[in-house]
Amino acid sequence: NPRFVVSVSPEVAATLEELLPFYERLAAQTTDNDRVLRQAAFANQRIGRIQARLGNLESARAALQRSP
Repeated sequence: NPRFVVSVSPEVAATLEELLPFYERLAAQTTDNDRVLRQAAFANQRIGRIQARLGNLESARAALQRSP
């Protein structure tokens, strides 16, 4: 398993960290509504990408695994 860390500026990192709670709330939604479930899956994908950019690879992997 190769390890990599994407370097982002402190400003970009701060912005990404500010976005995480929004996507985490969206990902936590549970319902029978297909549209909401798709949005939750998308949110988990975004969380995974953000975490990867921040160098949090385990968190990124976990979020991506929650996205069907």
